[in-house]
Amino acid sequence: MSIGFELDGVGMSYNGSVVLDGVSLRFDRPELVAIAGPNGAGKSTMLNVMAGLRPSHTGHCLYRGREIRKWNRRHFARSVSMVPQGLTLMFPFTVEQVVLQGRTPYGDGLFESPRDFEAVEQAMEITESAGFRQRDFRSLSGGERQRVIIASAIAQEPESLLLDEPTTFLDIRHQVSIYRLLADLSRRGILVITITHDLNLAAAFADRLIVIESGRIRADATPGEVLSEQMVREVFGVSSQVYRTAGGRPWIVYGDSASDR
Repeated sequence: MSIGFELDGVGMSYNGSVVLDGVSLRFDRPELVAIAGPNGAGKSTMLNVMAGLRPSHTGHCLYRGREIRKWNRRHFARSVSMVPQGLTLMFPFTVEQVVLQGRTPYGDGLFESPRDFEAVEQAMEITESAGFRQRDFRSLSGGERQRVIIASAIAQEPESLLLDEPTTFLDIRHQVSIYRLLADLSRRGILVITITHDLNLAAAFADRLIVIESGRIRADATPGEVLSEQMVREVFGVSSQVYRTAGGRPWIVYGDSASDR
């Protein structure tokens, strides 16, 4: 049995427009996978299919050898956690209460169990959010909020963590901090799959980089194998120079729009 996801010919259309076109991929070991591509390429749609949020897809999307649509939703949520883009909470929940919501798939009564509080404590420790556990979630900075949202996902004790652009609107320091956290989670044995528009963040931290273009997989390998000046120009429409860090990872310096050259 596969321990992760398997997509076989997955397709998705909206109002007659093809968004995903025969996508086939395997995710079968703990690693940090970054998914990149232009706006409208199908990145979020693919992640939502994997999260079981787009059951009208064609083809097959399996998790641990079972079709996503056939999973019991509570059992699935105990194994797969999804961090959506731009989560907003309107009510005055404390940080601890937000993280505790990640235990919802395990609830079987009115009260939390000792294991629930243990999982919450561990999640806040991993994300370094325990220090502001009693603060109103709405009062946090963008970086602090993302850590708390990820802590809530970790509290689910998932085998797989899906994230849709987790560093949107964050400054550079918090972007790097979040990706260091995601890399650490993958080393702890979690399959982490994240969408990003920042190719240099993917190059610096990801074990694997998938590039989607017009609903199809354009590339799938290590960042060093995927990122090239030709790839950046053809897929993203920008000229660039690709260098290598001392550790051998690629680093992109962008030039003008390729269409202007």
